[in-house]
Amino acid sequence: LSDLKKTIVIIFIFATSMLLLFIGFNRLIPRPEPPLDGKADVWIYPENDNSNPIWGIKNGIIFGIDVTEMDYKPATLWAKGLLRIGWADEDGKSHFFNYIGLSIFKDGRKMDFSEIERINFHPDNIDYAATLQDLLSEYPENSIEVQDLLSLESNPPTLLSQVTTFEDNRMSVLLRLTTFRVSQAKIYLIIVIDQDKPREIQISIYNQEENTNPLDYVILSATYGNLARLRELYLKSQTVNANSLFQGQEQGSWCFYPIMSFGLNDLLTDDQGTITVYAGNDEEGDWIADLGNGTPYYNGPKFYQYWRKYPDTYREDLQVRVNGREKYFAGFLNPCGSKNITGGISFENFEMVEEYYLGQTFWFGFEYALEY
Repeated sequence: LSDLKKTIVIIFIFATSMLLLFIGFNRLIPRPEPPLDGKADVWIYPENDNSNPIWGIKNGIIFGIDVTEMDYKPATLWAKGLLRIGWADEDGKSHFFNYIGLSIFKDGRKMDFSEIERINFHPDNIDYAATLQDLLSEYPENSIEVQDLLSLESNPPTLLSQVTTFEDNRMSVLLRLTTFRVSQAKIYLIIVIDQDKPREIQISIYNQEENTNPLDYVILSATYGNLARLRELYLKSQTVNANSLFQGQEQGSWCFYPIMSFGLNDLLTDDQGTITVYAGNDEEGDWIADLGNGTPYYNGPKFYQYWRKYPDTYREDLQVRVNGREKYFAGFLNPCGSKNITGGISFENFEMVEEYYLGQTFWFGFEYALEY
């Protein structure tokens, strides 16, 4: 028995020594870093079917749809038909700063608003677009085969965990929209974030019935400029302030000041032909967005929001439009509100507009400094 105990002790000592030696060598010998595919360390996206429907990039821009958990999100029932736009910090924590909505013009008049109709955005894989093109090469738009594909009932979107596509340094997601009520427009969006341009999103618009239900305009509008109190519009040869722009103007429906438009010749264009129009806050110091209620939705460095068009992606009819408010919008039951906007009138809707064509693309983003 004594010899057995000695043997056990010797084995234990030997095993412990080998373990300590192994740990020591592992600490001393350099080990190669695992390969980085960029997803875990850079991208934000729903990895499982119960994740928040938010996509973006750390230290950059993010977008989401209804039922997200963006920090300080002032979303209530009226905001269902709007994309949420925000920024994410280095830990991936999200911060809301604007909405983007769609409005449809057809037969010479405005017909639909995604916000009012509370349009649903249904994430789907980019393969949906390829499948549609294949079908359209064989069948007409009004065929049963194509209509079944377009139908969210007959052909529901894929699982949330399967909608995000990565290619090189780009992340893409396709959003199918419910049918607009008046125009009966069936639209999907393809949204792309490029790791080399981490503060902007690319939004492409596709009318799925281009031949049988043509549209005049599909306008993407950043609709919540009052949150940031956007008051300065930076054009090619001037900076326009909302208080001056709307001076003497009458407030119209729902207490909005009228839409003011600026054509292609007014827009800032760089040497490569890229057009960028910034909107910013004219107040001193950091931006504190509080909607007049003293509770900040954002409290940090000021940044500028912008719409952008790259060379060969715009035509002569391109324009930028803004409207204004002097009181915070308080919902459809109280659109005129009662709380004055700090600093006076600010831009509520900020949009870049051109006549619709299939695959029309706009870029929306933010910067901490103006790039002239």
